[in-house]
Amino acid sequence: MVTGFAVLGAISSSYSFTKDIVAFFKRVHDAKTAIPNIMLRFENDALLLEHLAMSIDETMLEHLDIESLSHLQRVVSHILPITQDVSVRLNRYKTNNFWDRSKWAVVGKDLKSSEEDINDWIKRLQTCFVLFPTKAKNDIVSALGRNSNNSTLIEAVTAQQRMESRISKFREIGYQQMKDLDPSLQLSTELSATIELSSQARMSTISGRQLLVEFKKLTPASVHSETATKEMEEEVVKLVSVLSAVRPTDMFLLRTKYFFATNPKLKQPSVPFGILYEFPPKYSPPSRLIDIVRQTGPNGSRILKHSLDQRFELVRQISTAILFIHSIGWFHKGIRSSNIFLAHSKEATDLGRKYPEYLGASFLAGFDYSRSEAARSTGDEAEGGWKRALYQHPERNITAESEDPVPEYIAEHDIYSLGVTMVEIGRWKPLESYPQLFQDASPAKHKEVLEEMAEGLRVTLGRRYVELALRCLRILDADSRPLLGSPAIRSIVLDLEELASSTK
Repeated sequence: MVTGFAVLGAISSSYSFTKDIVAFFKRVHDAKTAIPNIMLRFENDALLLEHLAMSIDETMLEHLDIESLSHLQRVVSHILPITQDVSVRLNRYKTNNFWDRSKWAVVGKDLKSSEEDINDWIKRLQTCFVLFPTKAKNDIVSALGRNSNNSTLIEAVTAQQRMESRISKFREIGYQQMKDLDPSLQLSTELSATIELSSQARMSTISGRQLLVEFKKLTPASVHSETATKEMEEEVVKLVSVLSAVRPTDMFLLRTKYFFATNPKLKQPSVPFGILYEFPPKYSPPSRLIDIVRQTGPNGSRILKHSLDQRFELVRQISTAILFIHSIGWFHKGIRSSNIFLAHSKEATDLGRKYPEYLGASFLAGFDYSRSEAARSTGDEAEGGWKRALYQHPERNITAESEDPVPEYIAEHDIYSLGVTMVEIGRWKPLESYPQLFQDASPAKHKEVLEEMAEGLRVTLGRRYVELALRCLRILDADSRPLLGSPAIRSIVLDLEELASSTK
C-alpha cells in the first residue's frame, strides 16, 4: 500500500545518504587542489533533497489522489537505492591515500554516472508536482523559497503555475481584456509583413534573431467565417500567452515569442495568424525529427549510430511535453515527427555529444491546430492527406462521405498520436515511406498496420517499449479506456522514465 509516510521516509533516507557522500568528499579532498565538480553536484543534490524533506509533510501527501502519491513514490524509490549504493561503496574507503589521481580516474567516472542518475530522477520529480493540487504546489514552492538555489525544480513548478494562472485568467475575462495582458507578445505589422508563408514550421530571421515560425490554419469550411477567425484569434492569444511562460529545457516545449496577423497582401485567408518561437540560448540550429529519420548513408541504409537509450530518452521527452500541455487543459492535436525539433546544447557539444551518436534535446512545436479544452472541436487536424491523417485516431478520421459526426477531441487522441510517433521512432524510418501500406487504406486499417509494426519491434526495441507503444495505440479500445478523472499520460510518462533510465 502506498503511504505518505513511505514517501517521506524515502526522501529523508535519500537525503541522509547524499549528505554522507558529500561528507566523504570533504574528508578526502585535498584543499590544495580544485574542488571536484562531482562534489559540487552531489552538494546540490543533497540541498534539494533536504529542502524537499522539509517542505513536504504527511498531511500534504494525504490530500493527494492515489495515482499522484503512487507516482511520487515510484520516483523517489529510484533515487533511494542509488544514493544508498554510492554511500555504502564510498564508506569502504577510510583513508586519504585512496584519493590519488590514478584511482580517481576509475572511481570518478563511476560516481559521475551514479550522480547523473540521481540528478535525473530528482529533476523528474517536477512531473509529479505538475499534477499536484494547486495548494500543494503553492506549499512546496513557498517552503523551498522562490530564490532557492534549486532553481531547476522551483522554476519548473512556478512556470507551470504561471501557465495555469494564465489559463484561469482567460476563463474569467473577455477578449478585449486578453489583448491587454501582454502587448509585447504581438509582433509589429512592419516586421510581420516581412514573413513569408510556409506550409510547415521553419526558421526565420526577425530583427536579427533566428525564430521558428508556424501558421495557424483555418479549415476550408471556415475560411470566410468571421466567427471562426475571431475564435482562432482568441485561441492564438491564449496559446502564445501561456507558452511564453514555459521552461524549454525542462518541459521540452518551445517558448513563444510573438504572434502576428499575416499580411493581407498575401491573399491567404486560410492562414490568418502566425506564431514565433524561440529556442533556448546556446543550442545548435534545430533539425526536424522527420528530416533526421529520412537521412540515409551512401548505400541507402538508415543512419543508426546512436544507442537505443537515446531513442527511449527522446520518447520520454516528447511524452513529458504532452504531460505539461494536458496539465493546463490544452490539446496539441498535431503530435508527429514533423513537429518535433532536435537540437544540441553547447555544453553537450563541448563534451563530444553530437549527432549521429547523440540525438540531443527534443522540443515539441506544431501548435497550428491545437486548442484549449473549452474551445470548439473541428476535426481539422486530420486534413492534409494520408501522411498527416495516419497520426490521428481512426475516430477522428471521419471521411467526407460519412454521415457520422466527428467525436470531440480528447487527451487520449494526443496519446494515440504519441503511439504512432513511437512506432516511427522505433523503426527509425518515416511512416510516409510506406505508401503501399497507408495511402489507400482506411483509418481503421492504419491503426491495424501500426499495431503490427509495433509488434515487429520486440526484437530490436524490447518488450517494454512495444507494450508502451501499443498502450498508446489502444488507448481508446473498449478494454483499454482509462478511468474517468485519471490522466492517462501520467502513467505513460513514468513508465517511459523508467525505461529510459534502465538502459543508460
